[in-house]
Amino acid sequence: NYLDQRDYSRGGQQTLDSAHNQPYYGQNLQYGEEDNEELIDVTEHYSDGSMYIGQKKNDLRHGRGKLYYVNGGVYDGNWSEGKMEGYGTLYFASGNIAYEGDFHDDKFEGRGILYNEEQDTLERPFNFRNFEELEGQWIKYEGSFVNDAKEGDGTLYMTNGERYEGSFQNDMIHGEGRYYSLMNQIILGVWEFNRLREEKMTIQNDQD
Repeated sequence: NYLDQRDYSRGGQQTLDSAHNQPYYGQNLQYGEEDNEELIDVTEHYSDGSMYIGQKKNDLRHGRGKLYYVNGGVYDGNWSEGKMEGYGTLYFASGNIAYEGDFHDDKFEGRGILYNEEQDTLERPFNFRNFEELEGQWIKYEGSFVNDAKEGDGTLYMTNGERYEGSFQNDMIHGEGRYYSLMNQIILGVWEFNRLREEKMTIQNDQD
């Protein structure tokens, strides 16, 4: 789909699975403050070239830790029972941030910001009536995620300075929203599956 950055995390999931329960080196015992379970500080090197530096409990990643992917990307954040859980930051191999925000069960879940590293320059107004044409003409999405997908309220920032604020569903612009155009206009409408179905009102916005 047009905003999909999840291939990055999916590749990481394959790395997570292949790296699970591999030998590790350099462990120090600690005690968790909440449940007094033993935490272990580890540095693990895996056969696929990836590496984990952080905490484990019951032989699972738990607490704080960094996973270095074989493709050069990095996840730096919280873990729970072997899964990315809570707040974390995912980096592209370039070092640029791919995603920062909430995770649940190795997926984007909650509030977060998703960044586009391969942006296409757009100097003219975008056709807000059809977001299927978007491709790489966006900078970032900031808002709600459910089960790895943009879901709920959010803001999509375009490379030409325009933006959409409103409802998303299953990674698509869907529901009520407003589009801030280069023509200093705010278009209020209802989108269905990336396409504008009802244009309710256009407001001249000389201050935006």
